[in-house]
Amino acid sequence: MSAAQAEHWYLRKLSNETARRTRVFDTLAANDSVRFGYVTEFIHEFLGFEIVLVSLLEKSTVYLKAPIGLNVECVAVENSLCLHVMNNNDITVFEDLKQLPEVTKGMLSSMRERVRFYAGFPFWSANNLFIGSVCVMNSQPHQLSQREYRTLSQLARLVEFDIAHSLIPRESEQTSLAFSFKRLNRITDIARDLNLNVTLIRVTFAHPGAEISSMEALSQRIRPWDTLTRLSDKAVLLTLQHRASHVDIADICQRVFAFNSASAGLLQVEAETFNASSIAHIQTMLLALKPQPLTGLLT
Repeated sequence: MSAAQAEHWYLRKLSNETARRTRVFDTLAANDSVRFGYVTEFIHEFLGFEIVLVSLLEKSTVYLKAPIGLNVECVAVENSLCLHVMNNNDITVFEDLKQLPEVTKGMLSSMRERVRFYAGFPFWSANNLFIGSVCVMNSQPHQLSQREYRTLSQLARLVEFDIAHSLIPRESEQTSLAFSFKRLNRITDIARDLNLNVTLIRVTFAHPGAEISSMEALSQRIRPWDTLTRLSDKAVLLTLQHRASHVDIADICQRVFAFNSASAGLLQVEAETFNASSIAHIQTMLLALKPQPLTGLLT
């Protein structure tokens, strides 16, 4: 292959990759089904990084999804540290950017003054196409612990998993539930590694109804790092990243489902808290749920 042919091949490769990223980006924008906020809020809450975001590459722009600690929606790729993650095509860590002027020279001045530590954990689409990264930053130098490294890697894989699922054409309820269980298993694996408690609450209604017709609206009533999963047209599952007493469960159910004395359609509430050592496959944990007395759940 001549130099001219090699250059032509390389330019075609870049063009094809850009077109494929655009298709992914457009699909994500159209269905808005990936909860990037779950990942950034989880990292901020349980790992404590000052700045957290998910970056998505689209042509010459990096879009910052669900950012915490940073009020920026997008940045030119040449001004983004995500560029280094893309070029490395691997996890990229800068423990002290003040010691790396060759890295910081392209950064926005406002970011250069604020950020000393940066870590980017990439995720890919089909055929190993780089599409973005889970990014964490601090104002002081930092060295990732094994726990942080492992958790951030797992969360990047969760984003990758969610994006891959969002690109699949509309599916059956059974297939959707199978995906939800796979996703919950990933979430509970992360909780176990972080030594967190997990509380599962299954709420079942006697008949299909408006109580669970809008999962998006219901999801707005729980904490960002908790999860709401539709099990059927009559049942939903709440997955909480903490231990919950009966009083807590009653409060959560009332807040999420607006239970009241007219909630005659409520059939059963089952719950159980699992510590890190007892976390298992999600379907195994569902078998361990215990009925909760309805007294106190209805007001």
